[in-house]
Amino acid sequence: MESDSFRYDVALSFAGENRDYVEHLASHLRARGIRVFYDKYEQPILWGKNLYTHLSDVYRKQAKYTVIFISEHYARKVWTNHERESAQARALTENEEYILPVRFDDTELPGLLPTVAYIDARTTTPISLADTVAEKLRLAGHQEDQRDEADPGGLNRRGWQRYENRRFGFGIRFPMDWGRSHHPENSDGITIHPWGNEGRISVSAGFHFPDFEDMWNDLPGERSRIRLYTGAEADFLVHRGETDVTLRIRLISGRVEYNFVAKASTQSYFGYEDLLLDVGKSLYLISGSDRSSAYPG
Repeated sequence: MESDSFRYDVALSFAGENRDYVEHLASHLRARGIRVFYDKYEQPILWGKNLYTHLSDVYRKQAKYTVIFISEHYARKVWTNHERESAQARALTENEEYILPVRFDDTELPGLLPTVAYIDARTTTPISLADTVAEKLRLAGHQEDQRDEADPGGLNRRGWQRYENRRFGFGIRFPMDWGRSHHPENSDGITIHPWGNEGRISVSAGFHFPDFEDMWNDLPGERSRIRLYTGAEADFLVHRGETDVTLRIRLISGRVEYNFVAKASTQSYFGYEDLLLDVGKSLYLISGSDRSSAYPG
């Protein structure tokens, strides 16, 4: 089947004891625009379903690839073995690889030959693995979303509102019911209030000082690169605290850097992570803007 006929690019099959690593991977995959089946992201869909039937369908029919995280915990659990058997049933009908193994240890799994190439999670970070998955999909003909500035992400078709800053030449879109601070036209950005006091988003621009790069490097969190809906690549950072999560996107163009900073409670973030990423990735530069004139000298 063609990639577009699958609901997911990648399905993740793992034991709960390895969730921390897999959750970080899932976050980085989504940041790259990869459609991933990860149970925490699917709770509204899974609620009330016959999981035995539904999960079998996911791992047999709905994903381009299944990544199996092999460990001693994975080998002895009923549900992970059900997922594995469903994935192996699909693999029997494929003319190319379908199961992509990742190892936490040297446990053997029934039906998985020891000669199958794998990634070693003991020496590979979630960010690096996300890059490898993205490259695997690229080689298989997967095309990431890249839309033009006139309609970044197609978000205007959802009735989202638009903010544009002419001084620094950038814009962003966000849901119509979200609040916003009314900054003057010549200011450096906007503050958005998604859920009252539950979250806050700052979108701003400023002069980029290469000498201050250490300030960005010293920020806590996991770093990667993200592709915006315009096709531009930007820095991406997620910091998970005890009670809240901060998501940062930074785009540098010429002498100006553009910063998207979203902060929300942990509960709100994981309930609306897709939406926050959608808004952040809608950041775009306005063609023809003279951004160099924003600052004198």
